[in-house]
Amino acid sequence: MSKHLFVVTTWAKDNRVAELQRWYEEQHIPDLLAIPGIVSAQRYKLTPIKMPPSATAPDCITIYEIHSEDPLAVMREMGRRVDTGQIPFTSALDRDKTMAYIASEP
Repeated sequence: MSKHLFVVTTWAKDNRVAELQRWYEEQHIPDLLAIPGIVSAQRYKLTPIKMPPSATAPDCITIYEIHSEDPLAVMREMGRRVDTGQIPFTSALDRDKTMAYIASEP
């Protein structure tokens, strides 16, 4: 079984950081951990060290560990659950700024 990381950076809308953090802890992380292949999740607050002057740091970064030979299949299942409303989102999340990556060993 291959190990991958699903890395997501997020920003809160209208400075609703506490609401976004609560949603992550109480709703979103449990929803994602229910997807086969996603085995753990850790959230971190970021402290910028070096950024372009026009950039703003995300409010948090979440790293999910995926155990799967096909991490994109896990992402497709996540997308299916989002599309059907099984995984709801909060209005506190600025989805236009959200960035997500799959990291795999080279």
